Amino acid sequence: MFSSSLRQRSEWSPALALFSQSPSKWRETNLLRHDLEFTVQYSASSSPTYRMVLISAKQVGTDDATRRIEQLPKDGTDKKAVVLLMQGHDAMSSFMRLQIHAGQLIGHLDALRRPSTTGMNGLAQIDRHAVQKDLLRHCVSGTPLSVQQVDVLLGSVRHLRELANMVQTREGQETICRLLGDADGRSLIEHFTNGPKFT
Repeated sequence: MFSSSLRQRSEWSPALALFSQSPSKWRETNLLRHDLEFTVQYSASSSPTYRMVLISAKQVGTDDATRRIEQLPKDGTDKKAVVLLMQGHDAMSSFMRLQIHAGQLIGHLDALRRPSTTGMNGLAQIDRHAVQKDLLRHCVSGTPLSVQQVDVLLGSVRHLRELANMVQTREGQETICRLLGDADGRSLIEHFTNGPKFT
């Protein structure tokens, strides 16, 4: 289910059409404390309900957003999340709209709703690795890294935190440039140190 209140928040309006087109059959309803709710049937005895609050950059720090985030732990379930529509300046806002239009948000939510057939741990590992790879492709200022470059990077680090730590040292930066080539290495380093830039 998704909350009708999303219709009053223009930054989320592109997602509404995607909800209606989704094969997972998202239903619109009045949700008072959160924006998304769905149940995942993992087994006959395990079907947790997930609840999410959707927040945009302009809502961060407002009384309404603070209240909704504070109420989230009180809803009686341990499966909850806050989804932040990426914050930043005008270029970042364009990137947010692009993400929604491309259907990535709904696709990730639909993937989360699907029941596990291979066991939760295996699925979580696969999804975490796929998301990490996709995220890393865009951790550059400019053109995304190739899948091959991401594979090379992930072959030398265990997770993105380790890569972020490498950026803080000269040796780490030299290693990144050696693995990716100087231009792409510098682009990744700039992204981690100065934030994203869009051209």
